[in-house]
Amino acid sequence: MRKIQALEAPRAGVHWRVFFLRFEGLKHRIVRYTIRGPKLDRTRFEEVPFMRNYCAISFFLAFGACAFGQNPAPLAIKITHTGNFLQGQTNAFYLIRVSNPGPRSTGLVTVTDQAQSGVRITSLSGEGWSCSNVLCSRQDALAARQAYPAIVALATVDAWAPPQFTYMASVTHDHSWTGAQDVTTIETHGYPIAWGYNGDGESTVPAGLTDGVAVAGGDYHSLALKSDGIVAAWGANWTGQANVPAGLENVLAIAAGFAHNLALKSDGTVAAWGYDGHGETNVPAGLTDVVALAAGEEHSLALKSDGTVVAWGSNYFGESGVPVGLTNVVAVAAGGWHSLALKSDGTVVAWGYNYDGETNVPAGLKNVVAISAGSYHSLALKSDGTVAAWGADWSGQTNVPSGLKNVLAVAAGVEHSLALESDGAVVAWGSNWYGESNVPAGLENVSGVAGGGYNSLVLASSPSSLIATTIATPDCESFQVNGTTYSCNALFDWTKGSAHTIATTTPQYDYWYLDGQTVAGTQYTFTSWSDGGALSHTIHANTAGKTYTANFSTQYLLMTAVSPAGGGTISPPTGWHSQNAVVTVTATPNSGYTFSGWSGACTGTGACQVTMWGAQFVQANFAL
Repeated sequence: MRKIQALEAPRAGVHWRVFFLRFEGLKHRIVRYTIRGPKLDRTRFEEVPFMRNYCAISFFLAFGACAFGQNPAPLAIKITHTGNFLQGQTNAFYLIRVSNPGPRSTGLVTVTDQAQSGVRITSLSGEGWSCSNVLCSRQDALAARQAYPAIVALATVDAWAPPQFTYMASVTHDHSWTGAQDVTTIETHGYPIAWGYNGDGESTVPAGLTDGVAVAGGDYHSLALKSDGIVAAWGANWTGQANVPAGLENVLAIAAGFAHNLALKSDGTVAAWGYDGHGETNVPAGLTDVVALAAGEEHSLALKSDGTVVAWGSNYFGESGVPVGLTNVVAVAAGGWHSLALKSDGTVVAWGYNYDGETNVPAGLKNVVAISAGSYHSLALKSDGTVAAWGADWSGQTNVPSGLKNVLAVAAGVEHSLALESDGAVVAWGSNWYGESNVPAGLENVSGVAGGGYNSLVLASSPSSLIATTIATPDCESFQVNGTTYSCNALFDWTKGSAHTIATTTPQYDYWYLDGQTVAGTQYTFTSWSDGGALSHTIHANTAGKTYTANFSTQYLLMTAVSPAGGGTISPPTGWHSQNAVVTVTATPNSGYTFSGWSGACTGTGACQVTMWGAQFVQANFAL
């Protein structure tokens, strides 16, 4: 593109006259200029950048050329949303971020929402912005490589909204214009589906839950955010983590920790409930303008619209010690005792517990678009659809499957990891003690993933045709399903009518520390399956919600001994006894010895009776 500045400089006395004729959008103008002088008499049209400073509409260059102002770098604008929207949804929202890639910028900045049918923006708001229903503006300066606080665009999705919607917005500043758009998939339903550990019901999704827009997993409980802004919770409720506060509504986002929960409301405030042993539900007074949340084992994070992070709760390992000067953050994640922040430049900052390297962000990691954190590991999704992982790998949770690509979202559980691919397939790796990494065959139309403690959750746009089946043992004994060993219990989603082999082994043992040594102290002996089947037998997935339980009898070891050896005898000898049985122990001295008393589970010199609530040790002592 030719510019006036590039023309041959005229001699003294040459007259340039510039007339602005019309606009070409807001980026450029067509100018007409006439040059008169010796051997010069012509009129031309040129396209030039729309300039901030003009010398004059008409001017003479008697002593040299006029200095035109520099073309200012335009501000950048980006729109983001999370997951899919649902028809009829009332708690949809977008985040609009305006940043400055160039030198310090001053002057009026205006962000305009270009509303369309299908998704209706109900309000625009942002810290420091003056907003109406269609635009937001401000006049404060913006330093280079910094961003204004995000604008929250709350939206209602029409019941007849199309399957795909493109939301657009633009920013104007100093006569420059930049636009952005975000493509959103709109579904008719959102069905939470779960599998893996189900000992507290965390993988048993409540019946009738068909309008989910987000899911979250705690260690032993689960959450779903509904399209009307209401939260559903199920699973363990030891500390009230499944008791959603009465009247909680207008929720935009959710997060689940070990035994506590966070909810982001449409007014930018945070609600919290559940365990508060370390202040994790004690939301800081005056906390507002929040746009994202994360819940760790015992700490909580909030991302504010200005790109700063607020943390509260446990700080044993510095997990709540947000690095000084941390700004330009666009996402946060909370692990067991560590924290992650994704910056607008695509880099990751980590702090807190680091025994397993979970805060050792890989050198050169960039172009990150999403993050997640497990108990002792971290995940990052890159813009090219690949996944980076670091931290603990004792269960393979950071061993990203070879060839994994085209990933849209990642999630981390305690010791396992999940990825959602662009074709809707879910990939899992890491621990599989309870089937948490056994992605159900036939799972389809998935739009979101979440990792719980030892279970996994997805959000799908169509109801599952799979049959949810739980295999369990009462005291966390092990069992096998199709040749793979699990323990405690596991929920599987199987194709209707499919055949599966369930089995267990007998006896099984737990270990105790008795008399200075580690011994098998608990013995579990198989008695029956709840369906009457043999130790190993075949079942068919025909009835949803069915549970098959392997039953065991429990016995504890009574270890007996004498001191000194040869001083006498003790009865009964070391052996197994039924749980809660009362065992009478007697001592008989050998010739020349006398019984001097008991040690271990019995004391004194009187009668000894031991209740077998666990493995026990009794010693009869003798003296000459």
